[in-house]
Amino acid sequence: MIAVLGLYLSVKQSQAIKQSIKIWAVENQYQITSQRRCYLDFGPFDGRDRRQNQVFLLDILNEQGAKRQAWVCCFAPYFEIEQIEFEAVVI
Repeated sequence: MIAVLGLYLSVKQSQAIKQSIKIWAVENQYQITSQRRCYLDFGPFDGRDRRQNQVFLLDILNEQGAKRQAWVCCFAPYFEIEQIEFEAVVI
């Protein structure tokens, strides 16, 4: 059996618009140990203000102590991670 973990990140924009981002990991018992936000210059080709492209780097730790990192891109201004939910499904 494989435990598939669904990681839901609820992000809130400055205008209180919410959206959810889902990350799946085929591991068990993950937890987020730290979160860092940085801004990347994706260039003008995406039609947005380059200063508003935000990328979150999440450090994730499983029950064996192994670390994983996940990148979450938010192509909108002033997003913040508001809530983190977990859902485990055994297949």
